[in-house]
Amino acid sequence: MTYGVDISGKEIRWVKFIKEAQLATCDRLLLKEEVSAHLLKQSLKSFFVREKVRRFVFAVHGPRVRAKLFPSDKVDISELEDHIAWEARFMLEYDETRDVLSFDPLRSVGNETWIVAAAAPRDEIKRKLGLFPASPTYVDTALTALANVVLRSKWGKQDLLALHLDRTRAFLVVISHGNPILMQEIENVGLVELRLDKKSLTWLQEELRLRRNLLAQDKRSLDRFLLSGEAALIEENAKALGERVGLPGEVFNPFDDVRMADHEDTAPLYSLAYACALRGEE
Repeated sequence: MTYGVDISGKEIRWVKFIKEAQLATCDRLLLKEEVSAHLLKQSLKSFFVREKVRRFVFAVHGPRVRAKLFPSDKVDISELEDHIAWEARFMLEYDETRDVLSFDPLRSVGNETWIVAAAAPRDEIKRKLGLFPASPTYVDTALTALANVVLRSKWGKQDLLALHLDRTRAFLVVISHGNPILMQEIENVGLVELRLDKKSLTWLQEELRLRRNLLAQDKRSLDRFLLSGEAALIEENAKALGERVGLPGEVFNPFDDVRMADHEDTAPLYSLAYACALRGEE
């Protein structure tokens, strides 16, 4: 079994996924004191001991984490790796002396393989790794985690905009015909209240509009808006923000296709942690 770990603000969210039983357990550790590296490190150590964590995957995020989808005509894995590294230098401004590059082959269409590539700063990953008492099975990015968990859900084949929105961070993914065509982190998030007021709705509407305009004209027509994260604990937020972007809005429950042992009322919080847990079982 694999644990998915997602650190957000003053809490640590985790999901334990038992693949054989298609069963997920989730919970969060609330940090009451001022968040510091020392407090996070001690809290993670206690959690690992208590849960006897052996395998885990965690999500890294930050303004310098980037992800992009593109097609490749390469099939051999060694050729694919070289090709993606070459493409990433232009598409992600990837610098092998500064960044770590990862990629996921999503699916093949004709003679092309669609790839999601992600680049994250080496120093940021190293800093995050220093918080954990053991080495992870895999390091994911919040952007690819959100894309993967939506693609695996019942919504994966629709054209949609998915937003994971917490008090201090937000991640956006646009899915088109089973592929994530846009993945971006929204910066400078600072929600005072979880219930989105007119000011917050207007700001988010503008952020989503700007990013939607990055899409090709024929990709801007979407079917649905999905919301996860802390803001999704208030169902009205999904409907209100959906109306602002002209789409039916719904709360995204990442556990739709598995049994949950507990905490069903807070399921939208764990979309990134659950994606990480799934990653460890691949």
